[in-house]
Amino acid sequence: MTVLALVRRAPNVYWRYLSLFQAQLVGGTSFVGFDNYAMGQAARARRR
Repeated sequence: MTVLALVRRAPNVYWRYLSLFQAQLVGGTSFVGFDNYAMGQAARARRR
């Protein structure tokens, strides 16, 4: 049962981790925090 729970939660943990960083061709990977989500909120506000 524990293995099933870990397997089901692993993808969620992984995408949340990935969403906090931004990969760039020049400069490598940088921490962006919640800026990715802030841009999404601004885009939604413009559509209204």
